[in-house]
Amino acid sequence: MTQKTVPLFLLFILYFADHSFGQSNGELGFPLIDNYSPKTYKGHGQVWAVIQDDRGVMYFGTSAGIVEYDGVNWNRVSVSDSIVFQTVRAFEKAEGGRIYFAGGLNFGYLEPDDYGNSKVISLVGLVKPEFRDFSDTRSIRLLGDYLYVQSLEYIFRFNTKKLSEGGEFKAWKADSFFPYTMVLDDQLYTFQLERGLYRLSGDSLQLVPGSEIFKGTRIYIMLPYNGKKGFRYLVGTSSEGFFGYDGKTFEKVDTELDPHLKDLFLYRAINLPNGDYLVSVIGKGIFVMSPEGKLLRNINYDAGLQDESVYWPYLDPSGTLWLGLDNGISKAELSPKITTFSKQSGLKTGILSIQRANGRLLIGTPTGLSALSKATGRFEQIDFGGGTQVFDILPIGEEVIFRNISGLGVLDMNLKPSYELVDNRLSGTVFLKSRHLDERVLIGGGFGVAVIRKNLKTNRWEKEGHFPGSFFGVWTMAETNEGDIWAGTQSGYAYKITPVLDQNGNIDFDKSKIVPFGGEGQEKAGDGVIYGVAGKIFALSEKGFFSYNPQSGKFEVDDTFGEIEINYASTDNFNMKEDDLGRVWITIKNKIRLATPQPAGGYKLEDDLFNGYPWEDITTIFPEDSTTVWIGSGDGLVKMEIQKERSKERPFKVLLRQAITKQDTLKLTVVDNIELENNNNSLRFMYAAPFYEQEERTLYQTFLEGFDADWTDWGSNSYKEYTNLGTGTYTFRVRAKNLYNNISEEATYKFTILPPWYATWWAYLIYFALFCLLIYGIDRFQRRRLLIREKEKVRQRELEHAREIQKAYNELKNTQEQLIQSEKMASLGELTAGIAHEIQNPLNFVNNFSEVSEELIEEMKEEIDRGNYDDVKLISDDLKENLGKIKFHGKRADGIVKSMLQHSRKDNGKKELTDINQVADEYLRLSYHGLRAKDKSFFADFHLDADPSLPKVEVIPQEIGRVLLNLINNAFYAASEKKKLLEESGNLGDFKPKVWVITKNESEGVTISIRDNGNGIPDDIKSKIFQPFFTTKPAGSGTGLGLSMSYDIITKGHQGRLEVESKTGEFTEFTIFLNTKKS
Repeated sequence: MTQKTVPLFLLFILYFADHSFGQSNGELGFPLIDNYSPKTYKGHGQVWAVIQDDRGVMYFGTSAGIVEYDGVNWNRVSVSDSIVFQTVRAFEKAEGGRIYFAGGLNFGYLEPDDYGNSKVISLVGLVKPEFRDFSDTRSIRLLGDYLYVQSLEYIFRFNTKKLSEGGEFKAWKADSFFPYTMVLDDQLYTFQLERGLYRLSGDSLQLVPGSEIFKGTRIYIMLPYNGKKGFRYLVGTSSEGFFGYDGKTFEKVDTELDPHLKDLFLYRAINLPNGDYLVSVIGKGIFVMSPEGKLLRNINYDAGLQDESVYWPYLDPSGTLWLGLDNGISKAELSPKITTFSKQSGLKTGILSIQRANGRLLIGTPTGLSALSKATGRFEQIDFGGGTQVFDILPIGEEVIFRNISGLGVLDMNLKPSYELVDNRLSGTVFLKSRHLDERVLIGGGFGVAVIRKNLKTNRWEKEGHFPGSFFGVWTMAETNEGDIWAGTQSGYAYKITPVLDQNGNIDFDKSKIVPFGGEGQEKAGDGVIYGVAGKIFALSEKGFFSYNPQSGKFEVDDTFGEIEINYASTDNFNMKEDDLGRVWITIKNKIRLATPQPAGGYKLEDDLFNGYPWEDITTIFPEDSTTVWIGSGDGLVKMEIQKERSKERPFKVLLRQAITKQDTLKLTVVDNIELENNNNSLRFMYAAPFYEQEERTLYQTFLEGFDADWTDWGSNSYKEYTNLGTGTYTFRVRAKNLYNNISEEATYKFTILPPWYATWWAYLIYFALFCLLIYGIDRFQRRRLLIREKEKVRQRELEHAREIQKAYNELKNTQEQLIQSEKMASLGELTAGIAHEIQNPLNFVNNFSEVSEELIEEMKEEIDRGNYDDVKLISDDLKENLGKIKFHGKRADGIVKSMLQHSRKDNGKKELTDINQVADEYLRLSYHGLRAKDKSFFADFHLDADPSLPKVEVIPQEIGRVLLNLINNAFYAASEKKKLLEESGNLGDFKPKVWVITKNESEGVTISIRDNGNGIPDDIKSKIFQPFFTTKPAGSGTGLGLSMSYDIITKGHQGRLEVESKTGEFTEFTIFLNTKKS
């Protein structure tokens, strides 16, 4: 059913729209009252204060702490560590929903914790030490941002916005003592015993002028005045009644309550939404009083209240009245939508029949006939001279006919017995006033169907006769639009009777047609349960609900009135009745269904209108008019106002109260999701709907997303358990349905059951890795098997190819050695040319000095012969000098030859301390002269810049020599090629090829730089120059191994560096770095 929100003020208007339920209206009845004893809520009997929070949870201040009620569970909240200081006398709710409390030696507020429980935050610590001698707090009030706490001795004030900073504490001390405080029109009022009424103005308590008249009493009540007089406030005193206050003076207001206050105590009062007052009088219950002082109702022990000392009346937002009593808690419905009549109304038994005659309500009971007195509100027994059970009542004309177990009785309109019973053999169970047989009434009973008729001569009802046949035990009758009479019997048969009238208008019983249904070979008519609605006949059985089709003469399944299920055990509780408006009232399974005819045909069915009462054993129903219906049951009589009951659709909540697992209690304040370990996978959820009309009839439905396929069936359990939930994310959802079939808002809770360690992502990662290793191992194993198999197959082929491979390898190795040797020989060839030039010079010197020496020997011989020994000595000196020069140039030639041999011989891999400057000088010259010997046109400048501080370095001399020769040759080649290009382009200018060899002593070692002024190396090939077989020289001019070998010699053989720097068109510089640290 779709829920509709009814504005709260409209509910109140409907509840309290008129005063017709006042004390003078004896048909008002008693409100529905639920009593909660201290045993029920397991708390102290004295209940001083009541309030409801924004969730709908109720709080009751008792002499032993706070009792909390959510519609299912009662919980006690302790407000002090001391057993004796638990009294709570007052509550106040802030705009944000916070509940403040005060009582005894404590005051503070309630705050929900993460687990759904209420915890107490005491504010007593904010009271300055010199004011802590107070004895009892009695009231607590909120005024703007300020909280006022009243004790007998003081009034304390705190700024609620600054409680964490001390609350801006302020205190007022009583001259006598303060009994209570009130707030009206944003003004705080209090009363001081033997002083009068005080008003807080600014920071000062000021005596209200004229209030000295209250010195001998106490003021506990001060409310806005809603009456016609010009008062602003209604002031209630404990013993002297009510006074009106116009802002200047006080005036006594006489009320109908005054006589009740002589020896009793006027204690509390509240405004009702319609302007009336609800007043508590200790020992008298509560009174509803109009602004003019008229008493409208008294709810006391007779009305069902369990205790008549009401300490705190509280009207919750739904219109339910809660009463804090001296011994327990009561809940009452003040509205007149449902009221009851039972023992306190003079009823001692259940109800069999209901009717109204001459303005008075009549009821038939197992003990006779009673009428409701409007003056006393009680039922009075009517003495009709005999009989007990009254099954039916029929007002007709100026009389009332009733039937009981003894027969038929007649009353006049004053409800006095008119005359003796018509016929004591006409004891029946059902009346039917015929619409077609004038002035006749049909009676059904154990005798069948009889007819009584008014004798106009005697003005008495007399038996006209009865229809023949053996259809006994008639308990239901109906009449069709055609005038046929249908009778249903307890034996399960039904009979269709077509009365025949003679010429005088009398019924000819013998000629009347009777057709039986239900016998062997006959059409069935339900189980003998017959009803008539709108002239149509309906029958009921365990097999369904049927209507009679006159054309076919058969009963057919009919769903005009919705689904109707019945069984033999509950047949007696089924009833159908059509009222004067054509509405059909159906009672079945202790529920009432109303079928209202629609203009377009058919009926509108309403099943929930009458759920506001816990029906049991409905026996009869009497729809009196469009708004009022009376229902009789084994418990008594209920009066219901239909329109007011229709206003019950309103939203409500369901609260998740607790979520627990095997290991702990879960937080309810988690916004997104809570994670639980895999072994903590059994949960119990507890929930409650704070809807307080017959809360025991509230049903719940749950749905666990991720587990349940759908919502559960509606049930009364307020908890749900789940065990051994699997890994995954779940959302628990719960909703409630109240007795009006309104469905609440949902409450949800999301949680995740984490996987076990062996099902976590990292475990699966390990499994995957192990699986991969397994696959890898299997693969390797299979490969090994295949290899072993194939090994033998290919072994012969491998042996066959081995020699070819070895041969190819040897050839490749020889080729490699030849290439390397070729490179060496190429450098050796270039070196040889230079060496030849270098040797030629000393040889020329040797030859020249040898020839001169020969001539000097001849001269010396001549001088000896001449005897010129002085000249001989001079010649011998010249000869000696020549021989020295020959020796010098001979050694020089010998050194050149040794260098050539060293360069050409195989490396022994041994490093020697070597003078790098000398090696650089030699190879610079050898390179230059070698190039000159190959090409006479070659010319270039060269320059050696040798660092004299250069130490000897451990190197392999012949390898370093090869590197220097290669790099210097390349430098001369690059400079010479640039010259040729410039000559060809005519741009030679003053360009001269030049090569520099520079040595330096660095901190970490020595550097040898070979620089030329050639065209440089392009950037796109700079990274390739050290690759084997890469060359920029024309084909056949080089092997491409020079720089590659040089790089390996320096970097691998000597752990040094060979770097190049070049700028296209300007220069190239190779730098060798040799580490000397170890040396």
